[in-house]
Amino acid sequence: MKRYTLTAFIITLLLTAAIIMIPGAVTATDPPSELPATPASITYIGGGANGTASNGGSVSLPAETPLNATITVSAANDDITDFAGGTQVTLVNGSGTASFTCSAPPDTTNNITYTNVEVSVSFSVAAGELTVAAPNKEVEYNGADQGIDITVTGTGTTNYKIYYSTTQALSADNYTTGSLENPKYKAAGTSTTVYYYVEYTGSGSFSDKSGSALLKIIPAVITITAKDVTVDYDGQVHGGTGYVMTGNLSGGDKIADNTVTITGSSKSAGEYTLVPAGARIVNTAGGDMKDSYRIVYASGKLIIKAIPVNLAWYTDSTFTKPYKKDSLIYTGHEQIVYAKVSNALTSDSVFITKYDTIKTNSAIPAGKYTALAKELSNTNYTLTGGKNTTFSWEIGKAPLTVAVAANNTKIIKTYDSTDAVISENLALEVLGLAEGEIATATGAWSYSDTVPGDNKTVLVKNITINYVTAKKENYSYSYFPLSTQGVINKAVLIVKADDLTFRKGQSLPELTYTITGFAPGEDESALTGTIALTTDFKADESRPGYYKISYEGSAFTSDNYDIQYEEGKLTLLNEDGSLPKEQKAMGKWVPFVIVGVVLVGGFLANLFITKAKKSGKKKKLRKKGSSKGVNQRTRRIEKIDELEQTQPEEGGEAYDPQDDYYGEEDEYYDENFTEDKDFSQEDYSDLSDDMYYDQEE
Repeated sequence: MKRYTLTAFIITLLLTAAIIMIPGAVTATDPPSELPATPASITYIGGGANGTASNGGSVSLPAETPLNATITVSAANDDITDFAGGTQVTLVNGSGTASFTCSAPPDTTNNITYTNVEVSVSFSVAAGELTVAAPNKEVEYNGADQGIDITVTGTGTTNYKIYYSTTQALSADNYTTGSLENPKYKAAGTSTTVYYYVEYTGSGSFSDKSGSALLKIIPAVITITAKDVTVDYDGQVHGGTGYVMTGNLSGGDKIADNTVTITGSSKSAGEYTLVPAGARIVNTAGGDMKDSYRIVYASGKLIIKAIPVNLAWYTDSTFTKPYKKDSLIYTGHEQIVYAKVSNALTSDSVFITKYDTIKTNSAIPAGKYTALAKELSNTNYTLTGGKNTTFSWEIGKAPLTVAVAANNTKIIKTYDSTDAVISENLALEVLGLAEGEIATATGAWSYSDTVPGDNKTVLVKNITINYVTAKKENYSYSYFPLSTQGVINKAVLIVKADDLTFRKGQSLPELTYTITGFAPGEDESALTGTIALTTDFKADESRPGYYKISYEGSAFTSDNYDIQYEEGKLTLLNEDGSLPKEQKAMGKWVPFVIVGVVLVGGFLANLFITKAKKSGKKKKLRKKGSSKGVNQRTRRIEKIDELEQTQPEEGGEAYDPQDDYYGEEDEYYDENFTEDKDFSQEDYSDLSDDMYYDQEE
């Protein structure tokens, strides 16, 4: 232990006089007043700790306090304001006294001036304490000087010296024989013990520190790693292509050229090891630096990747029909797809050795399927991730078509103002079905228009397919209307002049006609043109009898109808409403024969009419003026009986009104015919041109 004497404080004190004015009526000639004996407290600030003392007191400072500490003075008397004072103190020894003078400004209000006061404070500094750390040091060679590292901490850390020695331990007796320089080494392989001694040079006393540390410089580690190589299989040999060095080469040290070799190579797909060796490190002069470096080798990888093949898919085993989305449709039979490798080297033989679901069985319906190629014959190729390795393919729905059955007869109808098709033999057939499967079709048939004509278009709409044994999911059908040909014949219209009956002397009624045969909902407005009726009856000239009603002028026309015309019959009755005489003889008649007519001397000869008799009966009618008298009552009764009992027979010769005899003398009549019964036109409504004459016996 050693004790050191502190250098005496050199105190420089700057004081400023002040005049302190005491309150009250004091004149400028009043004597000055002194400050109190203990006017202030003394405060030390700095060095890591503070100290305070009054006038004449002391302050103990920590070891290694900075030489220039600031001393401040503060007033102890509250009546004293703006107390001024201070100094810079330099510590020379471990202890000392600081003296200085304090002053206060005058009190001008009270006309008081204060007298300066001397202040004295004692200072002392405590002894210092040090902590020394000097660990062993191991460092890789880097070409730079290396020494041990000593760290000194604690109070007074700036007041010490370190002595070094590599030959002997240092103590309080011999430390001065050591060197103040830290010994330096840089060669790899160095292992040296360095001794040290720390001498404290600050104020106070303390125990010096001594010890030793091991300095070791080891070879630097340099790692040589073969570069990884990854290539696609191409049929060529591949190996290492270089290396990567990690670690630091010092100065101009380097790996000698062409000394690193890398083994490992292949041309087949796979993973291989690349091994580096033979590296040699030299300095700038070419000298071997093997002692300064330790070389470590790390292997790399050679990866030759099997290349993915492209699979092209076909629908035939000769690979001439590439698969397309719509190339396979439902047939009811087995479906197969075939895969072929399309991008292998021409020198390699590659084909698929395993696969799943490449073909379907005969029960397969339309739908989507997956063909998965799983393995190839050549390991230099892979299916993993290859294009179309997992192949989604589809059996499409077979297209169906509907046609008008070939055995349909030509469709014929007569115009009826509608587009309806009238036929018992309408049929559709479904085409495109797989063998043995059955489906039928129905639809709504109609003409495209209603106009008569040949080769008319017949439309088939709203077609529905009934899947009998076929399954709908295996087929596709796109609806579209069908058509075939048909005929619409014109309808027949009959324009019939209406029959007329009226009495002699009456005016001729209006001539009318009736049209029959119109299609539903149509009438004469569907026709164009007009018709006019005429008759051969002439008023005031014609005798009672039968006359034709016929047509003259233009006629009706129509695109939809064939028009036929029928004449009518005009019947002119006698003035009393009776029919002409040849209509009175009713019954079942055979053809008549006019036997003869002889006119002699203005007299009408007998007219003989032969008639057939019904049921063996024969009736007679007397001609007016005949010599053979007949009871008129009897004749009328016979006539009535004849009307009631007789019916015309088939095969009789029709009565021709042109053959009538209209002369008054030739009429057959019954004078009292209308007395008991009036035979009106209604009684002869069934008479026609088929009437027959009685033959008078």
